[in-house]
Amino acid sequence: MLFQNMNKLGLKPNHFTFIGILIACNHAGLIEQGLKYLSEMHTLHNIEPKLEHYACVVDMLGRAGLFADALELIAKMPVQSDGRIWSSLLSSCRIHNDFDLGKKFAKKLLELEPNRAESYVLVSNFLLVLVSGMM
Repeated sequence: MLFQNMNKLGLKPNHFTFIGILIACNHAGLIEQGLKYLSEMHTLHNIEPKLEHYACVVDMLGRAGLFADALELIAKMPVQSDGRIWSSLLSSCRIHNDFDLGKKFAKKLLELEPNRAESYVLVSNFLLVLVSGMM
């Protein structure tokens, strides 16, 4: 609603505007709208999405358990994925109890960020949940 009002007033969105919109869609679970806004950034507003925009949408898809869609988006991104994206997907795997996929995401995360302690903490927490479920 606010975004439409901005357009009516002639205010042009920028990268930061779309970060706010995508975060709102993410937290509200508005998957289709979030994907639409990501697409419209480029097609309607001539703004090239940055890694932050893609990371937000990947997180949104992961939270919804749409891992295949998230992986498809990552494959099509014109920018290289980073640890934020794989951390987000790993956290979503924990929420959705998808441990097989989570192990793959954990491996990818540690390959990308072998020197970040935060990555090891996230992976160890994931593995703890995995092992706890087996007992």
